[in-house]
Parts: sequence; structure tokens; C-alpha cells
Amino acid sequence: CLQKVAAILKEAFSAESCFVARYGGEEFAVIMVGLSPREAVGLMEAFMAKLAGAGIEHKGATTGDVLTVSAGAVTTVDYEQLALDRLIDVADEKLYEAKDGGRNQLCHTIMPST
Repeated sequence: CLQKVAAILKEAFSAESCFVARYGGEEFAVIMVGLSPREAVGLMEAFMAKLAGAGIEHKGATTGDVLTVSAGAVTTVDYEQLALDRLIDVADEKLYEAKDGGRNQLCHTIMPST
């Protein structure tokens, strides 16, 4: 299952400005450089639709028969001024907001520059 998700991630974020990594367990991180918040969210939404459309069986799940993804996203224009651990913390908060909101959704925030 994780290999299928990774393959779809790799395809969805194949641009040179995108970097995909397994972050832990069943979590992945996507770093996109040089994109506007709107472009980044658009890529995430396209990935989520592609994953849901892939029809990967989600055995034993109470949330549906097909694997979907919850995503937390943070975008910023001035990433050099923000601490990496703060960006990760906020993305994690947004991930759990998406999960708590019913899953299969993206929760996004824009971090202001300091």
C-alpha cells in the first residue's frame, strides 16, 4: 500500500521544485519550492484526487473501502525566516485538523514572514 502511495506521490510531484520523502510510519512530506500557495494547494488536491481515483483497497477501514489521504499543508513566501521545526509543527497540526474533520481532506495555512 505504501509503495503504491509513494509511486503516486512521485508522479504527482515530479517537478524539480518538489521533493517527496517518507516522514515516518504512513506519513510523507512534500516540499515544494518556488510555487505560490495556490499552485501548491492545487498540486496537493490533484494528488489527493489521483490517489482516491486509484482505487487502492483499504481493508478493515471504518472510513471507506478505498484508500484516501488526509493532508496538512503550510505555505510561506519567506521560508528562510521561519524555523523548520515550526513549519513541521504547523503542518502536523493541520494534518490532525484534516483527520479530525472527517478525513480525505486538506487543511492548509499560510505562515506569515517574520
